[in-house]
Amino acid sequence: MKKLTTTGKTLRAIVALSAIFWLTQLTPFVGIEGGFCQDNVGIGTTTPDSYAILELSATNKGLLIPRLTTLQRNNLALSLSIGQMGLLVFDTNDNQFYYWDGTDWVQAIGPTGPTGADGTIGPTGDPGADGATGPTGVGVQGPTGPTGVGVQGPTGPTGVGVQGPTGPTGVGVQGPTGPTGVGVQGPTGPTGVGVQGPTGPTGVGVQGPTGPTGPAGPVGCGSANYVIKSNGASAVCSQIYDNATNVGIGTAAPSYKLHVNGNAGFNDYLYHNGDADTYMYFTTDRIQFNSGGLRMFDIIEAGTDEVIINENSADINFRVESNNKSNMFFIDGGNDRIGIETNTPAHIFHFLRTSSFTDWLTMWECTDNSNNGLAQFYNSGTDNGSRVLMGVTNYNSDVWAAVGVMGLALSSGTGSYAEGVEGAANAYEGIGVLGTRFNDGGANLGFGGLFLNDLGYTGFLLPLSDKRIKKSIQNISGALNKIMNLNPVTYEHRLDEYPLMGLSDGIQYGFIAQEVDKVISNIIKEKLFNTKGAAKRLPNQQIKTDSYKLFYTISYISIIPILTGAIQEQQKQIEELKKKNKEFEQRISILENK
Repeated sequence: MKKLTTTGKTLRAIVALSAIFWLTQLTPFVGIEGGFCQDNVGIGTTTPDSYAILELSATNKGLLIPRLTTLQRNNLALSLSIGQMGLLVFDTNDNQFYYWDGTDWVQAIGPTGPTGADGTIGPTGDPGADGATGPTGVGVQGPTGPTGVGVQGPTGPTGVGVQGPTGPTGVGVQGPTGPTGVGVQGPTGPTGVGVQGPTGPTGVGVQGPTGPTGPAGPVGCGSANYVIKSNGASAVCSQIYDNATNVGIGTAAPSYKLHVNGNAGFNDYLYHNGDADTYMYFTTDRIQFNSGGLRMFDIIEAGTDEVIINENSADINFRVESNNKSNMFFIDGGNDRIGIETNTPAHIFHFLRTSSFTDWLTMWECTDNSNNGLAQFYNSGTDNGSRVLMGVTNYNSDVWAAVGVMGLALSSGTGSYAEGVEGAANAYEGIGVLGTRFNDGGANLGFGGLFLNDLGYTGFLLPLSDKRIKKSIQNISGALNKIMNLNPVTYEHRLDEYPLMGLSDGIQYGFIAQEVDKVISNIIKEKLFNTKGAAKRLPNQQIKTDSYKLFYTISYISIIPILTGAIQEQQKQIEELKKKNKEFEQRISILENK
């Protein structure tokens, strides 16, 4: 019996020690100071709704929200942040409710605002049907007026003139011809010598009177101002017309000093008067335009088949005008540069647009089905470290979301593996695609890189964590408490409200940013997202900023160190519990052996 009594005492001691152990060890893991309480409150009711943290019920009382003056409300805003979003007060100056939206007070309940402006007028409706045709009007035609009468004057008498008589033809008599002498020629006598006698006197005669002028013959060209063309026997009007001001060939109405109507052919040189080094030169299959001794323009069909401008490589500019632009195309000959819409190109090729335009300023389009690339910018110099292609925008407004560089793959459907933008680097220290953002001191709402829809990667995801960039390094305290206060949830995205953000469908696992902000606020950031950013794009489509909204984001990676600290804290508690448990086991063993 004594042995049984000792055993009963031992069992009672074991039960008592076990009760003490579990009560002391479970205390940190229960709700409030080691006990449990209901997780909502009811005032005026003993059965508050299970979905309400607080339910007020009354039939003769109301709820008084804190009442502040406008000055008090504004002073309160100086100490509020995103963590107090939803705070409600009543302003006694303007008798309005206000709630805190995380950045400013927003009027919650108030009188109806003024009526908005009328909307734009709708489109004009279709024309109504034509009405029935009315009866034809009837009228009386007035009488025809009398024909006017006039008197023609008498015809004047024909003029009369007398033609003088024709003078007589002169008459003369020719004497008869004498007979030819006959005889024998004697021998040639010696040359006679003698003295030449004096010249006889000139005969004197009387000239007869001039006969009358005969009638005029026919004229060779009967049209005024035409140059006469003669073949030696007769004459006609030529093609040349000369009105003493202008000369026309093939036209009787010349507008210039020389006006040719029809084809004109030249051979060799056509000079400017008094300027021997300014001319046009024509030869077989070639035309040259020379000015000041320089070959400005050369059109060659034979041999090289080319058109050459400034063949002498002189310091000469070349300019092409359009209907509205005086420098639509400009070549700066002295600096070896080309300008589009500028006569002062600052680069080898300089395109400058100073007026508005509603579409792409330049367009590179390929419509065939070949596999040829459309454009390539290739910096092939191995010692050239400059950039190859750069897109720059200086847009400074809030209507459009300006884009420096954009890539768009239009193909869609099964088997379309097109890529909008691809970046690659062959060097071991290279970067395929780099995105950066300079924070100019604003609200820090943007991104260095943003992907709307799934993000895939191979290799490591490497946040920068070098000690050399860090300061104020401290161990995380209270990590387990932070983790225990987080509320992991499942949820689904509101795809009906935000169908074009690239959000995932189905059940999701994570946290609510507004809840996490109350526990670990510095891993929550407010950022701008385009709510229509994942919409199908068109080549000429611009993105307006009216679809951009602010949303809260969580740095899930930042929770990893907190989880690590919580595990370490929990492991330390486990080790302590193990140690205490071992001590209890030793005590129980001692009691059992007594």
